Amino acid sequence: MDAGQDGGATIACAIDAVACLESARDAVVAVDDRGRVTLWSAGATRLFGWAADAVLGAELPWPDGDPAGDEFRALQDLARRGVAVGVVALTLARHAGGSVLVEVAVDPVRDDTGSVVGTCAVARDVEWRAPAVGDA
Repeated sequence: MDAGQDGGATIACAIDAVACLESARDAVVAVDDRGRVTLWSAGATRLFGWAADAVLGAELPWPDGDPAGDEFRALQDLARRGVAVGVVALTLARHAGGSVLVEVAVDPVRDDTGSVVGTCAVARDVEWRAPAVGDA
C-alpha cells in the first residue's frame, strides 16, 4: 500500500481506474481551466442524457440563463479559484427534456505544483428524496 499526498492510500490491483469510473452510477464531470469538458462519465450520460462525444471539448451543456446551469457554472468557477464546494442540491435539465434533482460536489483539480488546472464535479441523482407533487 502506498500513501497518497493527501494521506489516502492506494493499492496496486487489477481493477482498472477507467473501468471503475465508467461503472459508477454517479455522474463525474471534469472541466479544464478554460471551461471545456474533458471528462464526461457514463454516469453523466445516464443521468443527464448527453453523450460524451457531444460534450467533450465543449462548454457545459446547460444553456446560459438556465438558473441551475448558471449555478453549476458558478460552483465550477469557485473550484477554479481553489475552493472545494461541498454538497449542493441542484435541479439540472436533461438533454431529452425534463430535469433531475442532484446533489453535486465540485473540487479543484491541481497539477504537481499545486496549481489549479480544472475542476471535477460528482453529481448523484436524489430524485427519490423529493416529495411527489401534491405531497405535503
